[in-house]
Amino acid sequence: MVGRFLKDYRDEHGLTLENIATASRKYGSGWSAAKIRDIERGGGNADSLAVMIVLVQALNDLTGDDMALADLFRYADGTWRYFPVELTDVATIPSTEMRAILRGDEVQLATTRPLPGIEAVSNLFVEYFGMPPFRDEEERRAAADHVPTFAEQRAAKRIGVNVRAFGAWCIHLYGRSLDEEATARAGDGATPQKRGRCTRGITDEIKTAMDGEQFGQRE
Repeated sequence: MVGRFLKDYRDEHGLTLENIATASRKYGSGWSAAKIRDIERGGGNADSLAVMIVLVQALNDLTGDDMALADLFRYADGTWRYFPVELTDVATIPSTEMRAILRGDEVQLATTRPLPGIEAVSNLFVEYFGMPPFRDEEERRAAADHVPTFAEQRAAKRIGVNVRAFGAWCIHLYGRSLDEEATARAGDGATPQKRGRCTRGITDEIKTAMDGEQFGQRE
């Protein structure tokens, strides 16, 4: 959400990556244009409190605005719309609630483990995070009850997708976790290198499937 806001805000105000990096260095950030690009893509520790504070100050210096930290969780056109903000693998809140918390409202997080069923996930969550087209209710519930493994968390981060959606795609495509599928492909007694190659191959398969679903290429 921070990266999306920054990209839109930069475009709206005609700012370059270097403009923002230079303005931030006044506060000892040491940021480069590449760092700003990383933040726009959701990396660069964009979820760090220190990064967000310095970023807001740099933008205010450049534009004369008086943005607060909460403003990072809106759209650059000033509107407030629902967007899921993933805090951990079990806690996701709407961007509007994140704004309220930063404005001083009470923190009240709801967890999502275990999920009562994929039907409990909103249409917006499905749209933004790319849940698979489940074949039946049994598969839906298996995916809903699946807690992403550490390997799935790392793989999801590598390809830039939501970790719960990634785990659901594992269930959808293979009927088991990434770890189990990689073990089956690598075979008994496989070296860590071979297991790693299998894991990367499976991750690429899932990314291809998710991209096809995203662009309406369902089989």
